[in-house]
Amino acid sequence: MILNIALLVTVTTVVLVLRALTRRGADAARSRDPGEVLLGMCNGDWRLVQRLISFELSRAPGISETEAARRAADRLRRDRR
Repeated sequence: MILNIALLVTVTTVVLVLRALTRRGADAARSRDPGEVLLGMCNGDWRLVQRLISFELSRAPGISETEAARRAADRLRRDRR
């Protein structure tokens, strides 16, 4: 009986630790700099990145460059489908 309880506690602990690690990885991927993501999507072409960001800024002048990079990456993903 005591062995069963110890096994249950151990398994529960392992599951909780794995779940926490998985979430941390997903959060880290989500929090990457949109400019870096966009640069990767453009295969390192910095001039293309600047043009895409400028386009998004011209569409919505009040947004930040970070938001413009995020929108540009989203638009590029949609266009590539």
